Amino acid sequence: MTTEPRSGYQYGLSRASAASVRLNCQHLLWKANTGYLLHPDIPITDGLRIADIGTGTGMWPIEVSKALPPSTRLDGFDVSGDQFPPAEWLPPNVRLSTADAFAPVPEDLVGRYDVVHLRMMVLVVRAAADLDGLLGNLVRLLKPGGYLQWSDCDPASLAAIPSRPDMAHPATSRLLEQMLAMNAARGADWSWVSALPATFAHASLTVLASARLPIAPELRAAWTGNQLLAFEEMSYVMMGPADGGTAGVGYRELLAEVTRETRAGVGLCMDMVVCVGRKGV
Repeated sequence: MTTEPRSGYQYGLSRASAASVRLNCQHLLWKANTGYLLHPDIPITDGLRIADIGTGTGMWPIEVSKALPPSTRLDGFDVSGDQFPPAEWLPPNVRLSTADAFAPVPEDLVGRYDVVHLRMMVLVVRAAADLDGLLGNLVRLLKPGGYLQWSDCDPASLAAIPSRPDMAHPATSRLLEQMLAMNAARGADWSWVSALPATFAHASLTVLASARLPIAPELRAAWTGNQLLAFEEMSYVMMGPADGGTAGVGYRELLAEVTRETRAGVGLCMDMVVCVGRKGV
């Protein structure tokens, strides 16, 4: 895992302060919807070494450190350190570093971790072809008998959810149509999310748990707001460089209409998918 992103890599979202706030909110929503951060099928013992891949703001290892024995060591890795908090503010057993998860694993990290965790990789794994190298690296990080916990959203399940059956949502429907067209133009195919259990098994991981979790009704409003913030970020980062930003402006005008519909009671949600596997002893 090098400190430089792979060739052609584009994150697609912002790393500004507002984006960090959105990520931290997303973290809390994820915990509220699943009911855990570290999957309950992963045993907790003294001296665990845990890696968090794509750590972003580092909120996952920071919060997990509070729930595990002080002997636990947590290393967060991300291709960019722009959203890391100051090292002086981290818990003593948490360290954040820059690394590209798609690059070869350094020898000193091979077989080092009892648990490897990653979440929300859908913006960097756009098709099944991106999986092989990444999953191989994740397995190499694990000790024999170690656990891999992969949590993601399934963009294929993105849908408008009206709070009442008779509620119209034309703007939200147009947004979904545009998202489908944009993803198709970029060659995105997220069928790999549903196939994670089979992919784990193909990588010789024993699947211990696999779940699909729709966003709970009481969390739909908060999740929708977080989702719209991400879409707005995308409009600045990914849309319009070739035409002076016209595409991004039009997209944000549509988002304003969608926001009015969501305030009236339309949700915009996609399922969470969690898969836990264990490496052979």
